Amino acid sequence: MQCVFLLAAFLSAPVGCGRDAEKQYEVTIWGGIGRRDGRFVHPRAVEVEHDGNVLVLDETGRIQRFSPEGRFLAGWRLPTTQNGTAWNMAASPDGEIFVPDTHYSRVLVYSRQGELVRQWGEYGESPGQFIYPVGVDLDAEGRVFVGEYGGNDRIQVFSPEGKFLYQWGAFGTEEGQFRRPGSLAFDAQGKLWVADMANCRLQVFGARGKLLTTHCGPGDGPGELRFPYGIAPGKAGKMLVVEYGNNRIQIFDQAGGSLRCIGGPGRSVGEFAAPRGIDVDAEGRVFVADWDNHRVQCIKLSQER
Repeated sequence: MQCVFLLAAFLSAPVGCGRDAEKQYEVTIWGGIGRRDGRFVHPRAVEVEHDGNVLVLDETGRIQRFSPEGRFLAGWRLPTTQNGTAWNMAASPDGEIFVPDTHYSRVLVYSRQGELVRQWGEYGESPGQFIYPVGVDLDAEGRVFVGEYGGNDRIQVFSPEGKFLYQWGAFGTEEGQFRRPGSLAFDAQGKLWVADMANCRLQVFGARGKLLTTHCGPGDGPGELRFPYGIAPGKAGKMLVVEYGNNRIQIFDQAGGSLRCIGGPGRSVGEFAAPRGIDVDAEGRVFVADWDNHRVQCIKLSQER
């Protein structure tokens, strides 16, 4: 495991995005390519559990649990990955882990010990069916929100047991429509933020899918996005987005204003290669699934401490 303190000179590099890009931060790197415990083959998602431990899902279909400092604790595998691997996961307060099994048109639910306790869904376009389920998060009442693509591009809502409740959205570019709603995240006010990947924007929804605001558009400047694959709430109401296409993290305020960008393309510490997943713990540490670098980067932002 490597720990490096990055100087202000490095932080001035990211494309002039945001007002405080010169501030310092600290990075810890976990993993590296491999199939052994504690290593990764294209990590796709990270999820901070409610006890502070961190789950990492990689392209081999492994879910590994780490301490916040990067120490391997446990791991298990999805039932099958012949057709492809899941993209995301979400942990409930009671420890259950919800995984949209993207290429098998279902949602898998695991106990904290990695035991498959239930599942629901099948291929189709009707309520409760999926084509490619990919995004997931739980609201304060425990309802499970699942985003999918493949022509069904919509959000479906379920009880924790998998009972279909309601849905909204459709494929398209208009407000309230989606092209690959890849990652979902509730903020502290209970609003659902959706990383609308192929539309290169963020959409924010209220109760039962009421559209509140839409932010961003395609590009590489401040307030622009290129394939936002992951989104997570940070401290003080901020929302953090990891951009697969721009190889960076972009931090937004509640009004959708761009505050800061971190990173850029590369293999060095603090740089990214097609990052796909992001989450933030209670201490403000930012965990990124650095996909093509086969690692997780843990970033401590100076102003988040």
